[in-house]
Parts: sequence; C-alpha cells; structure tokens
Amino acid sequence: MLDPTYFTSIAENLPEGTWEFVCHPGYNDADLDQLRTRLRQSREQELEVLTSPEAKVALQRCGIELISYNDL
Repeated sequence: MLDPTYFTSIAENLPEGTWEFVCHPGYNDADLDQLRTRLRQSREQELEVLTSPEAKVALQRCGIELISYNDL
C-alpha cells in the first residue's frame, strides 16, 4: 500500500526519463460501493499521500516534473 515513505522511495529511485505512476486515488464513497473492486480501502490513502505537502517536497527535491499526456 502506498504511504509517504514508499512514495518518497519511489521518487528517489526513478531513473532518468519519462515515467507513468499508476495508482487509484479517490474517495471510498457511495458510488464506489456499487463496484466490485479490491482497491476500495487504498483509494483514500493514496489520495492523501499524493496530495500531501511531503509528496510535493519529495518530487521537487528529486527534480521530478509532473506532466500530462498532452506534454508528450
């Protein structure tokens, strides 16, 4: 499961290049109750980690620039 320490470790160990980080952040709400998925509990934790000030600092410290597919 994604946590701040694991996210920072991923950021610090990315080789040079363009990478896609795949996860499923979101809210465990009534809409999600309608779906059969094993990713329910982890969504809110991933959202919290990815939007945290610590994640932003880790990305900046590692020189990682967030882009969209339009930038490719």
